[in-house]
Amino acid sequence: MRKIAQLELRLVAAHPDGKGGLGFLSQYPNAYMFFVFGMSAAIAAAVMKHLLQETLSMTTFSMIMSGWLAIVIAFFAYPLSAFSKPLARLKETGLLMFGVQATRFQRAAERKVLGRNVAADATEEPDDDVADPGKLFDATKKLSTMLISRDAVVPVAAAALIPFAVAGATRLPYKEVFSVLKKLLLL
Repeated sequence: MRKIAQLELRLVAAHPDGKGGLGFLSQYPNAYMFFVFGMSAAIAAAVMKHLLQETLSMTTFSMIMSGWLAIVIAFFAYPLSAFSKPLARLKETGLLMFGVQATRFQRAAERKVLGRNVAADATEEPDDDVADPGKLFDATKKLSTMLISRDAVVPVAAAALIPFAVAGATRLPYKEVFSVLKKLLLL
């Protein structure tokens, strides 16, 4: 992913996916759901051994779940973070260019209505038709510079935490385990 991010990408600031045309990349963690589930099951089995021996408290159990979730999310977020720089550059450049175009459009609209610009300067401006960049400017303003998204993270996070929830439910009250699971998934 990092090598791909270094290529000369043909990004579109106002792309409907809100990520410059790279939105499809944010879904790649879902391909690893079963792998994450398997790894989580192995780690949860080790944690369950300690739960059965009653050497873990609910606080420690919650910290283990939180730590594992952080590792899993970081594992997928790090490669995607390589695209933040090109997307931030695209957003900055797009806002600047659409801002200039918006100024030209609005000044031309002023001249049509008033016959001149309210804040006129000494230089003559051409009277050519300028397209309204308002929608493109708004879409560029909403461009996300982070590819990681909640809808891609939640399935992987669930795959990472469900084995822990099952392990915890064997010894700890169901309500407490599912409360922790719910809090971690809603982050």
